[in-house]
Amino acid sequence: MQTLDVIKREVGPDNVDISLGFVGTQPPNYPINTIYLWSSGSEEAVLQVQLKRGTKIGIEDLKERLRQKLPQELPGVRFSFEPSDIVSRVMSLERRHRSSGRERAEPRR
Repeated sequence: MQTLDVIKREVGPDNVDISLGFVGTQPPNYPINTIYLWSSGSEEAVLQVQLKRGTKIGIEDLKERLRQKLPQELPGVRFSFEPSDIVSRVMSLERRHRSSGRERAEPRR
């Protein structure tokens, strides 16, 4: 988990509360609703990291630092930062549609 190691170095290992990772697509008998996990193939992975409550780390600043560090340490790997809770995901999707000229949010197809 090189990516998690980079994150821990940036935030301090004692500031990571929990992490959860999924790689590839999940089999149909795995107990997860795939609406929450949008990986489409073996080349994709999702890593969620929860910082400890009260950690004084600015998330937007952290994302900017990680955008610089991760490609340096893991060349050839692409990264994106997505909201981890369903409300933020829906609101993010709605913002993307509004900025593209659509008047209301529409589900992914």
